[in-house]
Amino acid sequence: MNPLLERMRRWSRVHGAPLGSGVLRSEPNDFKVWEISAAQPTGTGEHLLLRIRKTQANTDWVAAQLARLAGLQRRAVSFAGQKDRHAVTEQWFSLHLPGQENPPFQDWRIEGTEILEAVRHDRKLRSGALLGNRFEIVLRELTADSALLAARLSLIRDAGFPNYFAEQRFGRDGENLQRGRHLLVERVRMRKGNARSMAISAMRSFLFNEILNARVGAGTWDRILAGEQVQLAGSRSGFLAEEVSSELHDRALRGDVHPSAPLWGRGGLIASLCARAAEDRALVDYSDERTGLEEIGLKAERRALRVIPNNLSWEFDAPGTLKLRFELPRGAYATALLRELVAYRDAAGFSVAAPV
Repeated sequence: MNPLLERMRRWSRVHGAPLGSGVLRSEPNDFKVWEISAAQPTGTGEHLLLRIRKTQANTDWVAAQLARLAGLQRRAVSFAGQKDRHAVTEQWFSLHLPGQENPPFQDWRIEGTEILEAVRHDRKLRSGALLGNRFEIVLRELTADSALLAARLSLIRDAGFPNYFAEQRFGRDGENLQRGRHLLVERVRMRKGNARSMAISAMRSFLFNEILNARVGAGTWDRILAGEQVQLAGSRSGFLAEEVSSELHDRALRGDVHPSAPLWGRGGLIASLCARAAEDRALVDYSDERTGLEEIGLKAERRALRVIPNNLSWEFDAPGTLKLRFELPRGAYATALLRELVAYRDAAGFSVAAPV
């Protein structure tokens, strides 16, 4: 087995071993996502916003179809975030139409899609311009006891869960991560494009997860350390905490602020003291990967180590079936929450094994 893939399977959980097994995405309606947009349409402007419901349709593919039907270059169509193909999702797309009337979008037919709303806006949708996503997820064929599941969900609702990049980020059998190693460590040339970008993102995500895994193991994934780059809840903004006051400790307990770790690259916000030492220890075996990411010119960013879901609720529709509803900030993975519940088999092709 790919050693990096084996490493991924060993990343620590916070709330204990999986309570049983289950099946995710037995059918498309078992995984629903609604985008929580940061844009407030103005009603006027040279961009047409379309709110679209997609069923088993890739976001990039839908954008390409919109460009084709509108007679636009692909770059004239944008969206705020990629959504899972193996799901029913609702999200906004923007079409740049300077000096043009609305195209006849009511007549467009794109397989697996439905246009729900159209409104003009004064600017394009940019990647990341969303507040988060709302989820409705059904797990079937559960072997776990419902009372234990409810107790575990109560813990997750109150304490949150580790903000791991989930298995989708790394591709089937970790293929994106393997390409990232070929590119960054073995220096295999790759053409610029989507595959290259995904390989780089997979390696950055892997290094972040390694730091998070170490903080989970140390029991500090939800605590502020001296020298921590603290992130404000619901924001990418934050500050450096050279000391941990009782007030800051209390804010972390309330979920008002979170510890963070780097998405590796050049410069950026750097931790110090205890927090920096923890990051260095976690990545001591990955100096080549870090150097490779720096040399391709990426700027370092920070990502919160913890996620506390909003409006988490659950119900047991039938024996062996659990329906979950919750909201997550942008960039957080619903499957990282599910990982704290059960070892699930994803009918779309991914799976999460129990810890070794």
